[in-house]
Amino acid sequence: MDIKRFLNVWQQDAQQIMPLSPANFPKVLTGKEAIYNQYKSLPGNFTSMRFPREIYPTSNPDVVIVKYAGIIPLKSGGTYNNNYVGIFELKNGKISTFTEYFDPVILSETFGMQLESNFNVKTTEASVEKVSFISEGLILKGNLYLPAGFDASKQYPAVIVTGSWTSVKEQMAGLYAQKLAQQGFVALAFDFRYWGESEGQPRQYENPEAKTIDIKNAATYLLSLPYVNSNELSGLSICASAGYMAKAVSEDTRIKKLVTVAGWLHTPLVAKMIYDNWPDKYEGLIAKGNAAAEKFRKTGTTDYVVACSDTNPNAAMYVPNGIFPYYIDPALGAIPEYTNNFALMSWPKWLQYDAIASSHNISQPVYMIHSEKAALPDGARQFYSNLKGSKKTEWINEYSQMEFYYKEDAVNTAVTKAAEWLKS
Repeated sequence: MDIKRFLNVWQQDAQQIMPLSPANFPKVLTGKEAIYNQYKSLPGNFTSMRFPREIYPTSNPDVVIVKYAGIIPLKSGGTYNNNYVGIFELKNGKISTFTEYFDPVILSETFGMQLESNFNVKTTEASVEKVSFISEGLILKGNLYLPAGFDASKQYPAVIVTGSWTSVKEQMAGLYAQKLAQQGFVALAFDFRYWGESEGQPRQYENPEAKTIDIKNAATYLLSLPYVNSNELSGLSICASAGYMAKAVSEDTRIKKLVTVAGWLHTPLVAKMIYDNWPDKYEGLIAKGNAAAEKFRKTGTTDYVVACSDTNPNAAMYVPNGIFPYYIDPALGAIPEYTNNFALMSWPKWLQYDAIASSHNISQPVYMIHSEKAALPDGARQFYSNLKGSKKTEWINEYSQMEFYYKEDAVNTAVTKAAEWLKS
């Protein structure tokens, strides 16, 4: 097997997904380097490799399904013969995503304790499960990230992870949850009611009080799992959900620690100072929101504005000149799961929300990660000053608000520091 020639058929950012991998084998390989690392040791361990196959084209010329069998004599003796179904998704003639299904029992029984060395893997990849739980009669959908080598008979520390306003679980919350799972935590990212895959009407309705209740019910769900240590349940919040999470923590001592990352922490006065720069100004937005709420109550019809735009000054987030492209760049946060709408009736609850008030009532330890380049650094300082219990703050000033959502160095730094503190 010529590994270099093999790599030539992959896109640089390609993924190999193996949903049925056993616990000590990665479920996802991201990027050519990760794919190379897994396959580079195979020629040294296998005498030869043959894959009799049947190819099934689909209606999409860039998607091919292949059924194949592996006939692989091992240099250490014996053979590794497995059965596979692979789905190849191509981009510009190269593999962008390869989803491979195989028998994990055959893989584990053939290699046993030598699995990692034969395939040159020592996985820290988190696995993920689709989950759901109830919040005030509504079904909320989540992704539960589990540590590598997860063992349901053991107990793990757990973290509820929440993201920015208008966001869904596949954005920054999911990224942080995945990385926390790689650090040994069970981590839950979920869609709040009205958002993403979760139930609730109207859609794309930013309701801080409802989100706080959803966080408490996420805690109830996690604490129902036998492998979650009830004494090590924490919350990690990014951007606007810092206020929602803080409120939940102040009211629910089952959540033992709080981490905020680039928390957007505003008061109504600060909101007025910011949104008086919008075309409708602070009071006008509240009036429009109240009218939209009354219309929804009477007719069930929801009025929307675009959530984020670089051309529309009436958007909930107007970002001219690409000042923060996260929500409108498909390479960042403008993913298929995200709906770029904002219910007008959100404005009164959002603008009049006091995200700092709960800081007076938190008794649990708090760790705040912020930056002078992030949103409302004075709000973070005020929140921190109000805390009466154990607290720590970390100013990582090289990163901006949005960079804490997606930039690898910023996210890894925040997650590493948060994980160390949560374990302390």
